[in-house]
Amino acid sequence: KCNEESLPFEIFSGDVVQFGVDVTENNRKTTHNCIIIEVKLYHSDGNEALPRR
Repeated sequence: KCNEESLPFEIFSGDVVQFGVDVTENNRKTTHNCIIIEVKLYHSDGNEALPRR
């Protein structure tokens, strides 16, 4: 929902997270893209955290 904070959600190493959505301005010439990332989490000893099962 617009302008509402999402509930907390546990993520794991290897998860793909999307921030926002693609938006096209009224002039249809300018598009603002969402951001999609793959999360890599590491423990303090340098080992990667476990992926989602």
